[in-house]
Amino acid sequence: MEEYFMIFLVGNIFISVFIGLFLLAEKIWYKRLYGRQRFNLWKCVFPLFLMPFLCMSGICSFDFLSFMDVFGMKEYIQDAGRGITRISNAFALSGKENLTGINSNAISISDRRTWGVAGMLCVVWLTGAGIFFVRFLFSDYLLYRLRISSLSVEDKKLLMIYRGCMDTVQIKKQIPVRTTINLKTPVSVGVIKPMVLFPLSFPVKMEEEEIRYMMLHELIHCKYKDALSNYMMCIFVVVYWFNPFVWIAAGKIRLEREVACDSGVLALLEKEEYADYGNTLLKVTRNRKNFGFSVGLGMGGEIKHTRRRITEIAAFGRRPAMQKRLGFFVTSLVLVFLALTFLFMNFSAMQTSPMQAAVNGNNRYDFMAGGNQIREVNLENKFEGFEGSFVLYDESRAEYTIYDEEQAKKRVDPDSTYKIYDALMGLEYRFISEENSGMEWNGQNYPFETWERDQTLRSAMNDSVNWYFQEIDKKAGKENTLKFFRRIGYGNQEIGDDLSLYWLDGSLKISPIEQVEMLRKLYRNEFSFSENNVEFVKNTLLLKKERDFCLYGKTGTGKVEEKNVNGWFVGFVEKSGSVYYFCTNIHSEDGADGSTAAWITREILQELLVI
Repeated sequence: MEEYFMIFLVGNIFISVFIGLFLLAEKIWYKRLYGRQRFNLWKCVFPLFLMPFLCMSGICSFDFLSFMDVFGMKEYIQDAGRGITRISNAFALSGKENLTGINSNAISISDRRTWGVAGMLCVVWLTGAGIFFVRFLFSDYLLYRLRISSLSVEDKKLLMIYRGCMDTVQIKKQIPVRTTINLKTPVSVGVIKPMVLFPLSFPVKMEEEEIRYMMLHELIHCKYKDALSNYMMCIFVVVYWFNPFVWIAAGKIRLEREVACDSGVLALLEKEEYADYGNTLLKVTRNRKNFGFSVGLGMGGEIKHTRRRITEIAAFGRRPAMQKRLGFFVTSLVLVFLALTFLFMNFSAMQTSPMQAAVNGNNRYDFMAGGNQIREVNLENKFEGFEGSFVLYDESRAEYTIYDEEQAKKRVDPDSTYKIYDALMGLEYRFISEENSGMEWNGQNYPFETWERDQTLRSAMNDSVNWYFQEIDKKAGKENTLKFFRRIGYGNQEIGDDLSLYWLDGSLKISPIEQVEMLRKLYRNEFSFSENNVEFVKNTLLLKKERDFCLYGKTGTGKVEEKNVNGWFVGFVEKSGSVYYFCTNIHSEDGADGSTAAWITREILQELLVI
């Protein structure tokens, strides 16, 4: 939920930037645009408001972080998101000898999550949206009451004027007109079934021409379905109530809608009638009743917009035909620019490196097989009692063998499997070396006896000694650790604020497919690190050496509230000159640990004749 909210917040920055561009375009080309052209231009912001939700659902591949990187803000946004969820830790025993000879030692963490900044902002947003939504519903309810309490028009003169206006506007669908005692000015209501409501006293108080002008105005609204755009804008204001740029856009849309409607009416009148129409507008505005957020549209509009509308009425008809065509060209140009921007951003997102692409926040990996083959296998009998996946990459055949691809794309905590690359970081930063990788035990008590002794990289990897790798991270510091995981493109490339538990507390995440891709890059040293360092790390993963194959691997166990909820076994097999990279991930309410994942992996590799 909080990760989706971060997409929503970053999307607001994107929306604000484009609304700013719209304001700039209107200011530059103001005199070249008129009437409905300006209104149609502003309606183009509607797709912007949908973008964050399309990205959350995975329908759109737009990468907001890439967009923010244009302004040099990507890293700041990512850093803000890392502090969203904090998980407090509590150490507990969980020693279990796995089938391959590696200890699947793990510590337990508490599942009590504290509120982060985004969590609190989410509550504030929901509260505000709820208040504005109630206000919108109440306003709409008032119009609904007006509609159901309205009466049929009995005045024949009024009906005759209305029918004449229908013919003038050229509306084929019959739109009913009704009267009510609760209105002082006419309004058009309804999206699917529009209706025009007139005050009951109008035939007495207003001149026939004034009534005609008002009817034409309301019917123009109905003809162009302005109620629909007004309804949409009301909903967007509720959702984006905290964004001042959205309020500015809403005000512009309301103004340009009424100006467009005025222009539509004036186009049906004689030039001598323009002044009378303007005077009618002033009279109606004085009697206007405000319904707040509603789908009701009235000729009066907002009082603060009256001066601008009168100015537009006075200037109507003075624009030459060439200027009108130029206005159409400018509007089209802005629309094309917006469309090309969307296409470019989506194309850029699709072309992102597979090691850095993520869909639906940081929880799903966007897997692109490239020129590799994918073979799906059914291994349900191996995963009985667990949810999970298995991924194998045969380098000689350039072929993936995958069980449950959807599960294989999901990112979860890497647990102790991250230590493969943390060791490589220690070697690259020269905190340890192949000749001198030893660290002295500090004398503290730990959950496992094997941790309470001096360690080398090989023993620390074999017994999954947390304090050894925490010492490497401590020496590197948060900034360098984060920089390293981003350089190699590890999973979601986030480490949170707690440098001592980022691989367990929901900060760093990786999918099974990414685990395999990372192993391929490690084996081939596509990171361009020291060959000796890479070979040293690979050798620490050696579990079994037979005559016809060598098995390398690392387990990982996620333990929450004393229950094993996540198990990993990742590694590779060297056999007959070829390399097979594999990853097994399992999860359940309890019983899912690295040892079990290793046992499942051995069964699968034997069945596939890899070992």
